[in-house]
Amino acid sequence: MSYFSPYLNCKRINFVGVYLFLVYALFMQLEVIASEQKLVIAMFDFPPYEYKKGDRIDGISVRIVKAVFKKIDQPIELIELPWSRALLYLKENKIDGLFEVLWKKERTRYAEYCKEILMNETASLFTKSMVNIPYTGNLVEITPYVIGVRQDFSYGFKFDELREKGKFKKLVSNVDSEHLLRMLNQNYIDIVIGDKYGLPYVFKKIKDIKKLDPIKRLSPDIESTPSYLVFSKYLLGSGIAEQFDAALKLIKNNGEYQAIINQWENQNIILE
Repeated sequence: MSYFSPYLNCKRINFVGVYLFLVYALFMQLEVIASEQKLVIAMFDFPPYEYKKGDRIDGISVRIVKAVFKKIDQPIELIELPWSRALLYLKENKIDGLFEVLWKKERTRYAEYCKEILMNETASLFTKSMVNIPYTGNLVEITPYVIGVRQDFSYGFKFDELREKGKFKKLVSNVDSEHLLRMLNQNYIDIVIGDKYGLPYVFKKIKDIKKLDPIKRLSPDIESTPSYLVFSKYLLGSGIAEQFDAALKLIKNNGEYQAIINQWENQNIILE
């Protein structure tokens, strides 16, 4: 014969209710702590999108990234790293995120890509102005030449595929675009690959530019590819990538994104 006590049952219900409330309160506290925790987001030297001048980190993409994180009330700490080290730190979970990253399948093993495009980048070929290199858009045409590239950089599917197949005669890699431009000037390399806006920007900022021969951009460009912000895999499931995507889409729709780009154009930093 079972004995039913409304009093005991009531106590049991109250205990469950208190337990659930405490769990919920703890969860909310952890969520607040998490939102107040600074994320360490890395950038690399890639003007005019991102660069460091003195102690100040600035650039088109830097301002966009700051605006997005501000929308979601997520504090961040921006740090500058060489590109190869930034990728290594991402693999080792030493940083929380990295931006201006082109999509490569191998990187998805250690990075969670945001879905919303941060910035479109256009890879272009540059030579000395007085040099004549026949080029009509087929990358096979430039395979006999010595080409300078940034270390561990992707320049879009077309170029990367030929590189992986070993089609280029000689590729010279360096971590610094300015160094590659100086090598071009001294005829150590024939072509430098760089961003359509970024490489001319670096060239114009070289202190002894008057000593360098002028450069020209070959047409057509190699490829225009989207770049993204990526988060470390350990943040997978935290929802931060989805929040970033939603906020980035919001500032694109409300005009804030374009306003940041227009500001740079008005300062004559982006070249036509």
